[in-house]
Amino acid sequence: MSESVFDGVRILDFTVALAGPYSTMLMASMGADVIKIENPVLPPPGGANRTGAPDDNIGGMSFFFANANAGKRAVSINLKSEEGKEIFTKLIQEADVLVENNRPGVMKRLGFDYESVCKINPRIIYASGSGFGQTGLYWRNPGYDIIGQAMGGSMSVTGFPGDPPMNAEPSFSDCSVSVNLCNAIAAALLNREITGKGSYVETCLVDGVVTDQEYQMPFAVYGEEPKQIGNRYNRVGGPMDGYYAADGYFVIQCTTQKEFEDLCHVMGKPELITDERFATPEARLASAQADDPLKAIITAWAADKKVEEVFELLKAADVPAFPIYNFKDIFESDHIRGTREMFTTATSKEGAEMLLTGTPIKMSKYKTAIVRACSALGGDNDEIIGALGYSKEELDELRAKGVIS
Repeated sequence: MSESVFDGVRILDFTVALAGPYSTMLMASMGADVIKIENPVLPPPGGANRTGAPDDNIGGMSFFFANANAGKRAVSINLKSEEGKEIFTKLIQEADVLVENNRPGVMKRLGFDYESVCKINPRIIYASGSGFGQTGLYWRNPGYDIIGQAMGGSMSVTGFPGDPPMNAEPSFSDCSVSVNLCNAIAAALLNREITGKGSYVETCLVDGVVTDQEYQMPFAVYGEEPKQIGNRYNRVGGPMDGYYAADGYFVIQCTTQKEFEDLCHVMGKPELITDERFATPEARLASAQADDPLKAIITAWAADKKVEEVFELLKAADVPAFPIYNFKDIFESDHIRGTREMFTTATSKEGAEMLLTGTPIKMSKYKTAIVRACSALGGDNDEIIGALGYSKEELDELRAKGVIS
C-alpha cells in the first residue's frame, strides 16, 4: 500500500469542541501533519474539552478530546502575547492549511483573519467553520450542535407525532460541518496544485443540517410542511420502523415493493400483499401514519423469536433489517471492531496507550489510520517551535513568561 494521501500537508488546527477538530482528525488519518494549537492559559489548562471527565488510562485527557484530536501533535501558544503571535506567524509561513471554528470575529481580533494570513502565506488554504456562517443576519451568534439542528429544521421533524421537537443524537450537525470542511479543504488543495493559489473556504452548522435533509426538503420546497413521523421517512412506503422481538429490538426498511412482498413470505402471510391497506407503497405509508396495523402484525410475528433468529430469517430473504445495537454490541462486534477496524489503539508521545475510535475512511492505494494519540497540552512545543529556530534557552524563557506551556 502506498503512503497516505495527505503526506506532506501541514495543517494548523485552531479549533475547539467537535465541529472542527473532527475534520482535522479525518485529515490526520489520511496522513496530514496536523498541529493542534491550544491556549496554555485557558482555565482549565487547554480548556474544558481537553480535561473534562479525565481518564488516567488515556493520559489524563477526556475520551471526547482524545478521540476528536487523534493523530495530531500539540502546541500551546498564548496568541494574546506578542511573542505568541510571532510564533504563530512563523508556523503559518510553513503551513498548507489553517482551520478554525471560533466565533466569527475572534480571528480578526487576534490579527489572524484570512486577509492577514494571506499576507503571511499567499498559498495557504484558510478554512472556517461556524454556527451560522460568516455572512447573514446571525453570523455573530454563537452556535452549537443543537442550535444548528434547531435552525436547520431537523428538530421539527425528529420524534413521534405529538412529541416536542427533539435533538437527534449523535451530534450530526457538528460532524456534518466537519465533513464538509474536510471536503472543501481537499478540493482547495487540489485547486492549489493546478493554480498555485491559496483560497478561503467556509461552512456552518445550519448549512450542513439543511443539506442533510434530502428526504424532508422536497416537501418544504413544494409547500408541504414535513411532520414528525417517528422512525420513518415521508417518502418510503415501508414498513420502516423499530420492532420488538423476544429479547430485544430490530429494524426493517422495505423501500421497494419486492422487499415488502419478501417480508410477507418470510412471515408466512402472503395475503398481506393484496390487502388494500398494504398493497402499494402509498397505502402502507397512509396506514402507518394512521394506526399502523402492519407494525402490530410484524411485532406479533417476532414476539416468540430472538432478535438473531429474526435477523437470520430476514437476511436469508434479502429483506433490509438489522438488530438495534447498544454500545456494548458495537464494541464487541467482529464486523465493526474487527473487519472494519473502527476501534484502534494508539500511543501518545508521553507513552499513554489509548483505545480510540478508528477512521471511517478506507482507501485501496493509500494508507488511512490513526497513527498516534494526541499529545499532552504543549507536548510537542520543543519539537515544533524549536524547529522554527528557537533555542532551548529561548523556549524556557517563553515558558516562564506564559507564552507557551
